[in-house]
Amino acid sequence: MGLQPIKDTIANAIPVFAKIFELFTGGFSLVTTDLRSDVILPAGSLFRVNEVTRQAIPVKTAKMYGSAAPGQTVLRVESANWFVVGNRIVNPTSGTGSFITAIEATGGDYDTITIGTAFVSTVSPGKKLVSLATGDVLVHSLIAGSAGTIATAANSISVKGLKAGSTSLSEGLTMLRRGTAYKNRLQPHLAGHIAKLPATIQISQSY
Repeated sequence: MGLQPIKDTIANAIPVFAKIFELFTGGFSLVTTDLRSDVILPAGSLFRVNEVTRQAIPVKTAKMYGSAAPGQTVLRVESANWFVVGNRIVNPTSGTGSFITAIEATGGDYDTITIGTAFVSTVSPGKKLVSLATGDVLVHSLIAGSAGTIATAANSISVKGLKAGSTSLSEGLTMLRRGTAYKNRLQPHLAGHIAKLPATIQISQSY
């Protein structure tokens, strides 16, 4: 059974939105089947929402903390909270996807993710091991052995923070329908994450 979300007040030091014109009527239930316990989903997180089922699926990402040499399988990320062992991840701009075999919280500035197979470039003239740089984004992928398809394409952005937990809270996630968000204040993402956001959600390049 998946976790149930707990509504939580999570302060944001810097505003995520320039303008909020309209929210979706009612809230959405967080799909927690593939989330770790007590993960915090702050305002500005990317989601795929379904107005019929009233469910919201999070877009799962992690940003690299430090670099990784070609062939390296232990990766340092700012936070691995959104991922679980067995998830498939990829850095879409660098190479193939791979399964997560271990996750460790260091208690410091970063977590570590261990992948079963090092990322390999698929760019001609042949495959080669690739490196990762600080700030590169790893994403949840549907395909492990290729450049990978992003598992969840975002169509909305969370307006308030939420924390997953064991206490039931139905339709507690507030989502943006019309407004403007600051790109640099959203959850770490690549262009593929926000490509399918509706035209009613504008992304500001400021700040």
